Amino acid sequence: MDKPILERLPLPLAAALGEAARRWRDLNRPWLVGGSCGLALQGVSIAADPRDLDVYVDAPDAVFFHREMSSYAIDEQLPSETGRYRSILSHYQVAGVTLELVAGFEVRAEGALYRVDIAGLLAPCAMRTEAGGAPVGVMPLAHELVFNLLREREDRYAAIAETMRCDLPRHLAALRRIIDRNAFDTHWIRKMSALLAAAPELLASQEA
Repeated sequence: MDKPILERLPLPLAAALGEAARRWRDLNRPWLVGGSCGLALQGVSIAADPRDLDVYVDAPDAVFFHREMSSYAIDEQLPSETGRYRSILSHYQVAGVTLELVAGFEVRAEGALYRVDIAGLLAPCAMRTEAGGAPVGVMPLAHELVFNLLREREDRYAAIAETMRCDLPRHLAALRRIIDRNAFDTHWIRKMSALLAAAPELLASQEA
């Protein structure tokens, strides 16, 4: 276990993550930790310690994750849609911590539409660690940058960009794939470029 990484989380969150990881170990379906826990695990400076767990899966897989956590469930899986977000949500109480399972997540903003693809896009780029003796994947910072930019969380996206700039080449491939497979107008590309101190052409897809 990568103990120094896991110790970036408060003990109850680390315990809850370990329990979920053990429950899901044999599913052979990808899931990623995001939100404040995902940022903390990757050394991004955030204003307050994480208080709950956000876990992302693809919509077709949601029922399998929910079934494995049914004894912890505090609600049923239901579609959720606001003006900006669309997903399937369910919640669990694990080791005194609330775990939110987010499936089929989409974010909309003027000039942008971002559909979160775990298996096909984000899982291959994820940071890997362990909790409870089971593997854990963590959302790429490229995702966290885009998500927080679209929801106008400057406190988050500024800190994420600062961390990414410290080793930008490591993050560019994931960001290019997100841009290539989703819809962002020039306004959003310029904002990403400015935050990362990178020329816009560096964010262009290099896929054949």
